Amino acid sequence: GGWLFWPLRCLGEISYGLYLWHLPVLLTLMDKTPWRAGSLLWGTLAGTVVLAVCSWRADEEPWLGAGATGKEPGA
Repeated sequence: GGWLFWPLRCLGEISYGLYLWHLPVLLTLMDKTPWRAGSLLWGTLAGTVVLAVCSWRADEEPWLGAGATGKEPGA
């Protein structure tokens, strides 16, 4: 049953990024595009997930790996 829960685990790993990015993405799309309702929802979801994954890979993952060795990232 582990394969069944991997999407939830992935969402859990990027959950802070989802929280962090959803509002800036939503407000930017509301201001810069004519999108409303469904288009706005899907655009916000897509943009938020992309930014959350990127920020997790660039910022969080290196620090999590460094915690195991006690070294700073890039050291």
